[in-house]
Amino acid sequence: MMEVYIAHGVRVFVLEADEDRIVAVTDHAWVIEADNRKWLTREPAVCFFYRKKWYNVISMIRHSGIYYYCNLASPTIYDGEAIKNIDYDLDVKLYPDRTYQVLDENEYFRTCEENELSR
Repeated sequence: MMEVYIAHGVRVFVLEADEDRIVAVTDHAWVIEADNRKWLTREPAVCFFYRKKWYNVISMIRHSGIYYYCNLASPTIYDGEAIKNIDYDLDVKLYPDRTYQVLDENEYFRTCEENELSR
């Protein structure tokens, strides 16, 4: 198992890595957002980062079941120091009962509008 860092200093352990994906595990990791907001993850998670797909998936392991968090994001790269991608704000959370919730729609559309205006 190889220890690497996701962008912004989150420590992970890589279980598997090939040309298509990186599978990693985290547990109670500090996350530092691009705007310097900091938060501690509450549970262990298995993370699936894809090198050729425009999303990544985090499976959060809780006492009440496994929750899946899908981030709309750029394909992942590993530059020898960190696992990196660009998060595009729009997310989907899948609950253990198979219901889901689309998250951060307002943030996503605001970002889209800001990027369109800057062209």
